[in-house]
Amino acid sequence: MHLRYYGISNFKISILEEYYNKDIDKRMEYWFNRNKQEINQDIIIPDHTPQKKCTSKRRWGYQRVHKPSPKHQTNTIKCRNVDTGKIKTLHGWKAAAEYCGGDVTNIKKAVARKGTAYGYKWWIYKRAKDSKRKVYGVHKDGHITPIFISITEAMRAMGEEDRGKGICTSLKWKQRWKGYMWYYADLEVN
Repeated sequence: MHLRYYGISNFKISILEEYYNKDIDKRMEYWFNRNKQEINQDIIIPDHTPQKKCTSKRRWGYQRVHKPSPKHQTNTIKCRNVDTGKIKTLHGWKAAAEYCGGDVTNIKKAVARKGTAYGYKWWIYKRAKDSKRKVYGVHKDGHITPIFISITEAMRAMGEEDRGKGICTSLKWKQRWKGYMWYYADLEVN
């Protein structure tokens, strides 16, 4: 320990005496007492007691218990700075108001009239209730499907289990899937 601290160049290592008897501890004590160097008084005897085992309840890998993510249904709101043109994405009206130091009602009014507030142009990028949008399909023969509550439900009704890949592609690229053109049903159906 002292060699590491002071460096090996600050020590002189030499043989003091050769001794072959069993009571070597007495000879070591003799040499330590004879030289009485300060460094010999600071010898630290290592403690070989077993270390404390980790008692934390945190698990890694397959043993880890995943907590449900605290996702709240909030709107995703974007704003563009009028001066610099930089876009910022915010989650929720409260976050938007805190970001610009303004009031939620003024930001909502700016979104409704497609104007600006607090030096930013505001718009809703994704509505919280849009996570499950109603869809319907129109067949090339003119047959119209019923309005489905979600894309997943429509996929299951069509006999597929790929969780919306076909209908999502149809909606995005305006292509037919299984003979149907798919559209969002924005009308409220009771």
